[in-house]
Amino acid sequence: MKRILALLLAMMMIAGMMVSCTGSEEEEEEEVKGAQITVYLGSEIRNWDPAQMYTQASAAKFFSLVYEGLTRINAEGQLEYALAKDIKIIENEEDNEYMMQIELVETAWSDGRQLSADDVIYAWKRLLEPDYKSTACAMLYDIKNARAVRAGDATIDDLGLEALDTTLLQITFEGKIDYDLFLEYCASPALVPLREDVVGRYSDITSADYWAKKSATTLASGPFCVKNMDPDSAGKTLTLQRNDYYRALDGNKEGKIDKYVTPYRLNMNFGYDAEGRTTAFNYDYTSGAIEITGGTLNTIDDQILYLADVPETTEGAHVQDTFSAYSLYINCNNGVLSEAKVRQALSVALDRNKIAGMLNATEAATGLVTKPVSATTLGGQSFRDLAGNTVSPSADEAKAKSLLSEAGVKSGKITYTYYKGRDGAAAVAEYVKSVWEGLGFSVELDEKGINQYSNKLIADADTGEYDFDVLALDYHSLSTNAFSVLAPFAVPFSGSAKDTKNNDFSDKPSMSGYESDAYNALIEEAYAAETRDAMAAKLVEAEKLLMTDCPIIPLVFDKDTYIYNSEVLSKIEPNVQGISVFTKMKMKDFELYEPIETLAPEDAATAEVEPAA
Repeated sequence: MKRILALLLAMMMIAGMMVSCTGSEEEEEEEVKGAQITVYLGSEIRNWDPAQMYTQASAAKFFSLVYEGLTRINAEGQLEYALAKDIKIIENEEDNEYMMQIELVETAWSDGRQLSADDVIYAWKRLLEPDYKSTACAMLYDIKNARAVRAGDATIDDLGLEALDTTLLQITFEGKIDYDLFLEYCASPALVPLREDVVGRYSDITSADYWAKKSATTLASGPFCVKNMDPDSAGKTLTLQRNDYYRALDGNKEGKIDKYVTPYRLNMNFGYDAEGRTTAFNYDYTSGAIEITGGTLNTIDDQILYLADVPETTEGAHVQDTFSAYSLYINCNNGVLSEAKVRQALSVALDRNKIAGMLNATEAATGLVTKPVSATTLGGQSFRDLAGNTVSPSADEAKAKSLLSEAGVKSGKITYTYYKGRDGAAAVAEYVKSVWEGLGFSVELDEKGINQYSNKLIADADTGEYDFDVLALDYHSLSTNAFSVLAPFAVPFSGSAKDTKNNDFSDKPSMSGYESDAYNALIEEAYAAETRDAMAAKLVEAEKLLMTDCPIIPLVFDKDTYIYNSEVLSKIEPNVQGISVFTKMKMKDFELYEPIETLAPEDAATAEVEPAA
C-alpha cells in the first residue's frame, strides 16, 4: 500500500527535563517540550570546532545555533550586539592608547556555568598561539602584541586582552583602528568564546576524543546544543536540542525561548544520497521536515515540479548566495604543481559553467571571494561587483595548452583528493580528471571518507608538510570582509602553525605552500590601509594575482538551498552569511502531530509517494 504524503507524520513530543545537552540522555515524560524538526542535509558535519570548520559549508550553516559571538549580522546585513551588551571606545591619543571595553550579557553555557570574559580571552589566545593553526588569527592582528606573539617576540600573556570583571572584557589595540570592522570580525563563528577546561583538555584534533567530535564536550553558548552525533551509524544522524540555559543564568529551564516558536530538537539526517534525501523529504514533508542541500541538490526546480500539486511547498523553496566557494587547493610544493603557469593552465582548462550544471543550485565561480562578501562597508557594494571576473566561467583549452608550452611541461602525475560524502563531488572529480588528462596529465582520483579526508587538512607533525596534490574543499569566508578570504594566502597572515619545539617562529605559508613576495606586500598594504576603499582596492589587486598564480582554484559558488512545507513551518530564513536561522521559526499546531515510523534510508530509493490531495 502506498504511503500517502497527506498522512500526518512524525512530530515526537519530547518529555523530561535535561540538565544540559551533555547530561544524562534518560528522559522522563513530564511535559511537551516542543516540536521535533527533521532536517535532511547534503553532507555530514565532521566536528564542531568553529576555528577549524571553514572548509565545510554544511557545518558553517549551523554554527550560529550552537555558538554565539560578541556580535552578529542580521538578515538585512546590519551589525547587531549578541553576547555584547554594551561597547565603549576609550582613546588617549597623547599616550597612543586605544581600547575597547565590551560588557557581556549574563548568559550560561549548556552545562549551566556562566559565560565569562575569560572564555572570550581563551578562545582568542588559542587562535594566536604560535603552534596553533587557524586562518582566523589574522582577524585579531589589530590587538596589541598579537603579531608579536605569533612571531615569538612576545608571550601570549602580553596580548592586549584583560578581563576587568566576570562580564567585562578590555581590548587594547596597537593603535587607532577601524572599530566597526573589528566588530564585524567579532561576528565570525571563528571568534566565538570557548571553554578552556574542556577545549584545552581534549585538544588533539587527530584523536576520536577531540572535544569538537563529541556531544559531551561540545558545550554550547547559543540557543541549541549538540545532544548527540553519530556519523558512523547507518542512519548518519546528528541532533541539536534546545539549550535550556541560553540566556538563563538562574537555571530557568524555559529560558527565553518560546517552545511554540523555536523547535525543541533539530534531527539532522545526512545518511541519504541526493535522490534518497529528496524522496525521504517528500515522504515526510507534511510534518514540517526541511531539506537543506547546500549546493548539491539534484535540482531545486525538479523538487518543486515534483511537488507541483502542493503550492504551499513551492513557497517554501529558497535559494540564497553564501560565503562558500567549492574549490581546489593546490599543493605548490609538489612536483609539476610547483610551476605557477601549470596551475593556471589547470584552472583555465575547466568549464565552471559545466561544473555548476553538474551540481546545480550553484553558480560558476568568477573569483575566490563570493557575492555576499562586502567590498567596503558592511552591506555595501559586493566585492565581486568591484573586482569583476578574476577567473572565467568558461574553459579556454587553447590558453591552457599555451601556458603549458610556456612552462615547458607536457605531462605529470596528479592525485585529486575529494570527500565522497559531498553530493556531486565524484562527478566533478571525474570531469576534472578527463579535462586534465586531455592536457597530457595522469590523474588519480583519491576518494576519502570523512575521517581520512579530514586528516588531509592536518600537516605532518614532524615535517609540517601536507599529504595531497589537489584537495577539493569548501572554502568558506570567515567574515563579511574580503580580507579574511584573501589574507591567509599571504605568508605573514597564513595562520599556519610554527615549529615552536625547535624555536622556529618564522612565518610559514598556507597549506597550499604558496609564497609570493608581491602577494604578501599587497595584503600588508590592505591590512595597513587607512580607509575601507583603500583596503578594497588592494584586495582587488590581491585576488587578481592569486587567481593568476592559482594556489587555489575556485570552481563554483555554493548556494544555500532549502525547501519545506510553508503551510506547517514559517519564518525560516538565512542570514546574510547564508546560515539558516531557526530561532524565529513558527510551526502550526505542532501538538497535533503524532509519531509514526520514520522512512529508513535503505527504503528511500524505492518508496512510493503521492502528492497531497
